[in-house]
Amino acid sequence: MVSGARQASGDENNQPKSAQAARRKWRWYRTESGRLIAREEFDALPERARAGLSNAIERYLTGQSRRNDIDSLGRGIYEIRHRYSNNHHRVLFTHWGQYCVALTAFYKNQPKTPKTDLNRAIDRARWWRDANGDEPGGG
Repeated sequence: MVSGARQASGDENNQPKSAQAARRKWRWYRTESGRLIAREEFDALPERARAGLSNAIERYLTGQSRRNDIDSLGRGIYEIRHRYSNNHHRVLFTHWGQYCVALTAFYKNQPKTPKTDLNRAIDRARWWRDANGDEPGGG
Protein backbone atom coordinates (compact mmCIF):
# COMPACT_ATOMS: atom_id res chain seq x y z
CA MET A 1 0.00 0.00 0.00
CA VAL A 2 2.23 2.82 1.23
CA SER A 3 5.81 2.73 -0.01
CA GLY A 4 7.63 6.16 0.28
CA ALA A 5 7.67 9.76 -0.78
CA ARG A 6 9.82 12.68 -2.01
CA GLN A 7 9.44 15.02 -4.90
CA ALA A 8 12.33 14.64 -7.29
CA SER A 9 13.66 17.51 -9.31
CA GLY A 10 14.86 15.40 -12.18
CA ASP A 11 18.55 16.22 -11.68
CA GLU A 12 19.25 14.08 -8.61
CA ASN A 13 21.98 11.60 -9.58
CA ASN A 14 21.48 12.74 -13.19
CA GLN A 15 18.44 10.51 -13.51
CA PRO A 16 15.03 11.44 -14.85
CA LYS A 17 12.22 12.01 -12.37
CA SER A 18 10.52 8.70 -13.22
CA ALA A 19 13.72 6.70 -12.55
CA GLN A 20 14.16 8.42 -9.19
CA ALA A 21 10.56 7.73 -8.22
CA ALA A 22 10.94 4.07 -9.18
CA ARG A 23 13.67 3.75 -6.55
CA ARG A 24 11.65 5.25 -3.69
CA LYS A 25 10.43 2.92 -0.98
CA TRP A 26 8.52 3.51 2.24
CA ARG A 27 9.49 2.39 5.74
CA TRP A 28 7.96 3.06 9.13
CA TYR A 29 10.15 4.24 11.98
CA ARG A 30 10.67 1.50 14.51
CA THR A 31 12.03 1.73 18.02
CA GLU A 32 15.02 -0.24 19.23
CA SER A 33 12.62 -2.90 20.53
CA GLY A 34 11.01 -3.15 17.06
CA ARG A 35 7.80 -1.27 17.84
CA LEU A 36 6.41 0.45 14.74
CA ILE A 37 5.33 3.52 16.67
CA ALA A 38 4.94 5.80 13.64
CA ARG A 39 2.67 3.19 12.03
CA GLU A 40 0.65 3.01 15.25
CA GLU A 41 0.21 6.79 15.17
CA PHE A 42 -0.87 6.57 11.52
CA ASP A 43 -3.33 3.75 12.25
CA ALA A 44 -4.89 5.84 15.05
CA LEU A 45 -5.91 8.55 12.55
CA PRO A 46 -9.45 8.53 11.14
CA GLU A 47 -10.01 6.23 8.16
CA ARG A 48 -10.53 9.13 5.76
CA ALA A 49 -7.23 10.71 6.84
CA ARG A 50 -5.34 7.42 6.42
CA ALA A 51 -6.81 6.96 2.95
CA GLY A 52 -5.93 10.49 1.86
CA LEU A 53 -2.40 10.32 3.27
CA SER A 54 -1.86 6.88 1.71
CA ASN A 55 -2.87 8.25 -1.68
CA ALA A 56 -0.52 11.24 -1.30
CA ILE A 57 2.33 8.92 -0.27
CA GLU A 58 1.71 6.65 -3.25
CA ARG A 59 1.68 9.63 -5.62
CA TYR A 60 4.99 10.80 -4.19
CA LEU A 61 6.57 7.37 -4.52
CA THR A 62 5.58 7.16 -8.16
CA GLY A 63 6.59 10.73 -9.04
CA GLN A 64 2.99 11.90 -9.40
CA SER A 65 2.78 14.31 -6.44
CA ARG A 66 0.27 17.09 -6.59
CA ARG A 67 0.93 20.65 -5.58
CA ASN A 68 0.80 20.90 -1.77
CA ASP A 69 1.14 17.11 -1.21
CA ILE A 70 4.70 17.46 0.13
CA ASP A 71 6.63 20.21 1.89
CA SER A 72 10.09 20.51 3.41
CA LEU A 73 10.16 21.53 7.07
CA GLY A 74 13.95 21.83 7.17
CA ARG A 75 16.61 19.70 8.88
CA GLY A 76 15.90 16.83 6.49
CA ILE A 77 12.26 16.51 7.57
CA TYR A 78 9.41 16.52 5.04
CA GLU A 79 5.66 16.41 5.51
CA ILE A 80 2.97 14.69 3.53
CA ARG A 81 -0.28 16.60 3.80
CA HIS A 82 -3.92 15.69 3.63
CA ARG A 83 -6.86 17.94 4.30
CA TYR A 84 -10.59 17.45 4.22
CA SER A 85 -12.91 20.13 5.50
CA ASN A 86 -11.06 21.76 8.41
CA ASN A 87 -9.21 18.56 9.28
CA HIS A 88 -5.48 18.60 8.55
CA HIS A 89 -3.41 15.44 8.94
CA ARG A 90 0.31 14.96 8.43
CA VAL A 91 2.96 12.29 8.15
CA LEU A 92 6.50 13.56 8.73
CA PHE A 93 9.33 11.62 7.11
CA THR A 94 13.02 11.75 6.26
CA HIS A 95 15.06 10.36 3.39
CA TRP A 96 17.38 7.45 4.06
CA GLY A 97 18.97 6.32 0.82
CA GLN A 98 16.15 5.21 -1.49
CA TYR A 99 13.82 4.96 1.50
CA CYS A 100 11.42 7.47 2.94
CA VAL A 101 11.17 6.72 6.65
CA ALA A 102 7.86 7.78 8.21
CA LEU A 103 8.69 9.29 11.58
CA THR A 104 5.34 10.40 13.02
CA ALA A 105 1.70 10.96 12.03
CA PHE A 106 -0.76 13.36 13.61
CA TYR A 107 -3.77 15.66 13.38
CA LYS A 108 -2.69 19.27 12.89
CA ASN A 109 -4.97 21.82 14.54
CA GLN A 110 -2.91 25.00 14.12
CA PRO A 111 -1.37 26.93 11.20
CA LYS A 112 2.21 25.75 11.79
CA THR A 113 3.37 22.22 12.46
CA PRO A 114 3.38 21.90 16.26
CA LYS A 115 6.88 22.14 17.68
CA THR A 116 6.39 18.96 19.71
CA ASP A 117 5.55 16.97 16.55
CA LEU A 118 8.46 18.48 14.59
CA ASN A 119 10.89 17.83 17.45
CA ARG A 120 9.62 14.24 17.74
CA ALA A 121 10.36 13.74 14.03
CA ILE A 122 13.83 15.32 14.33
CA ASP A 123 14.67 13.11 17.32
CA ARG A 124 13.40 9.97 15.62
CA ALA A 125 15.36 10.77 12.44
CA ARG A 126 18.52 11.14 14.53
CA TRP A 127 17.81 7.90 16.42
CA TRP A 128 17.11 6.09 13.13
CA ARG A 129 20.47 7.15 11.69
CA ASP A 130 22.30 6.36 14.93
CA ALA A 131 20.85 2.84 14.89
CA ASN A 132 20.94 2.17 11.13
CA GLY A 133 23.67 4.38 9.68
CA ASP A 134 23.40 7.37 7.38
CA GLU A 135 22.51 5.15 4.41
CA PRO A 136 20.97 1.68 4.04
CA GLY A 137 23.61 -1.02 4.35
CA GLY A 138 25.47 0.90 7.06
CA GLY A 139 26.97 3.48 4.65
